[in-house]
Amino acid sequence: MGHSLGARVIFNTLKNLQKINMKIYEVYLFGGAVSRTDKTGWLSALTAVDKKIYNFYSYNDSILKNLYQSTMIGDSPIGLGEIEFYTSANLKLAEVENTDVTHIIKGHTEYKDKMEFLLSLVK
Repeated sequence: MGHSLGARVIFNTLKNLQKINMKIYEVYLFGGAVSRTDKTGWLSALTAVDKKIYNFYSYNDSILKNLYQSTMIGDSPIGLGEIEFYTSANLKLAEVENTDVTHIIKGHTEYKDKMEFLLSLVK
């Protein structure tokens, strides 16, 4: 589980695990400060997850809208939308479940307080 930059750490860890052919069972990302359009990176990350990646995002996240997008010009984070990736017939990829929680999360710091409820949406 990772929130904001923690999701970025998880993303990079998954890419490195893929290189050594190791897998994590499932991953939960909340308001992630990770590129949603790095399709090659997501392809690598998805091969390192056995079951599913859950991505929770909110259009109300002004931290990601202002800080992330101003420093990463031309990029959009997974905390503001769905993860985009290529599919490949030759690779077993984890399933991605993108969940729009805009109606629940009004700001970047609300994920922690609402974590239990957000997890109940998928379990």
